[in-house]
Amino acid sequence: MKQYKVYRYCIEEAPEGMSEESVYDLVAEQLATMGFDTFIQESGLLMAYISAEICTLPEKGVLEIEFPPLRCAYTSELLPEGHYNAVWEGKEAKPITVVNQLYIRAPHHAHSPNRNLLEILIAPKDTFGTASHPTTHMMLEMILKSDLRGKRGIDVGCGTGLLGITALLRGAEEVHFIDTDERAIRNTQENLLLNNLSANNLYLGTLSESGLSDMDFLLVNIHRNIILSDLPLYRTTLRHKGILLLSGFFEEEDAATIRQAALEQEFTPLYEMQKEGWAALGFYCR
Repeated sequence: MKQYKVYRYCIEEAPEGMSEESVYDLVAEQLATMGFDTFIQESGLLMAYISAEICTLPEKGVLEIEFPPLRCAYTSELLPEGHYNAVWEGKEAKPITVVNQLYIRAPHHAHSPNRNLLEILIAPKDTFGTASHPTTHMMLEMILKSDLRGKRGIDVGCGTGLLGITALLRGAEEVHFIDTDERAIRNTQENLLLNNLSANNLYLGTLSESGLSDMDFLLVNIHRNIILSDLPLYRTTLRHKGILLLSGFFEEEDAATIRQAALEQEFTPLYEMQKEGWAALGFYCR
């Protein structure tokens, strides 16, 4: 059985007005690139779990992020074999309801008492990429506002695959799932099968490497810099009147910068949302 280490992160410095949850979401995103695969926020701390076999971090120290400026002190502990699974069974994120239409749960959770809700199963491998994060929640709200029935699209940077799975269960004809992280592709494959969906359209790599085009919609919940760099690619990947749904960036300056760049690529505004300091934007191709 694989043995894990838990790292406990505590905020030392963060921008004024930024919520604890938002700080730890950014820290989790950074740690995911280092091999951490599970994150739990509890009692003012972020607990991050990583296989002891691949962990190269010191036992304690400080994690710093340049933008926005963040500092988190951390300590660590080697867990007994089998303890990791027990953590997930007892403390994993609870089911989430989105605008009284979706009910997102893990396989071991009970069904929603409201049978009118569309249920989506997400295997509890990583809380990042479930609706617990404001950006994912807003993306889901925009998907629910959009008519994707019979349409073809791409979940760019798919993570758990939740966004694309939602689109499929809402009537999309076909969704391609793309991510540069092999673990995300494996988790998306598992989640597609959990929801009785085909797991054939998975691509490990970038959108440009996939060669996909003539799409009706793109679902993009990733870093602002990647969005700004790839907006011309989004434009050529989408058909006329195709829908582009974006999140993963802060409100105000970030949102304004992305909005202006999208307008320059001949996108027309469709949606605009804010939640807990984060923003989401929707557009269609003129």
